[in-house]
Amino acid sequence: MPGPAIPLTRRNGKTWYIGLMNDNQARAVKLQLSFLPQGTFTTRLRTDGAQRADVVTSTQKASNTSVLTLNAKPSGGSSLVIKMRE
Repeated sequence: MPGPAIPLTRRNGKTWYIGLMNDNQARAVKLQLSFLPQGTFTTRLRTDGAQRADVVTSTQKASNTSVLTLNAKPSGGSSLVIKMRE
């Protein structure tokens, strides 16, 4: 996904860490989780809130067939932690 939104991905064991930095235009970035192995995962997403200092946190289940949409605000970003469910 080259362009104005920059994703950064790291893995430690069975946990993935994904960060997204955005330029000055709002955008929706689709993130396909096909890189994950088979199994069920829990995601924790943190995104920009209504005010500049606000942070919104959400969780959901996911698998390697899931596609997440990260809504990035202008000059904003998101962080996502994906953990395999034991």
